[in-house]
Formats: sequence, C-alpha cells, structure tokens
Amino acid sequence: MNQDEQRVAIAKACGYRDFEVFKNLGSIWAISPSEEAREIPQYLNDLNACAEMEKTISSDGAEWNLYRMNLMRLCSKAKEITDDISAPASLRCKAFLLTKGEWKP
Repeated sequence: MNQDEQRVAIAKACGYRDFEVFKNLGSIWAISPSEEAREIPQYLNDLNACAEMEKTISSDGAEWNLYRMNLMRLCSKAKEITDDISAPASLRCKAFLLTKGEWKP
C-alpha cells in the first residue's frame, strides 16, 4: 500500500467518510467523525495522529492484544528499534492496518 492508501484506510477505520482527493494540492479531505470537512491526518508521520488512531482499538480485549503483537513483530524486524514503545508512526500504522484486516501488500 502506498502512503495515501494507508492514510485513507486508517481514516476510514477511525470514522472518516466521503473522501475527496485533491492531487494538484497533494491532499485528501473527508468528513471527520465530528462532522467537519478537513484534511485527513498524516498518520504515517505523526505520533499524535497515531495516538488518536490507537484510541479506536478496543483496549479491553483481543483487538488490543493483536495490535500489540503485530507492533512487536514489526519492531523485531526493524533493526534500529528495540521496543514497541519507541515504534515510529509508520510501523504503528502498519500494525493498525494488520490488526483491522485492512493491510494490502
């Protein structure tokens, strides 16, 4: 998946809808869960956006455990990262999409 495809898939999982791509501006807009028209977050480069993304994962069950397992597995493959707590936004996004069943190689 390219970065825009990942951003849209994450935004959909977070409740965004009605996407509009503005290629000449390099942006993607949608209706947010709070019913505002806005550019979707830069999840792959922004840990704050990832924190909001992670809030949509059910924290009291299997989904959160699967997310943590996916993140730890991805971190173990990345040589410069020793622990999932220091995982960059891009790995958190991939783990999120794997967890939601939305990752497309």
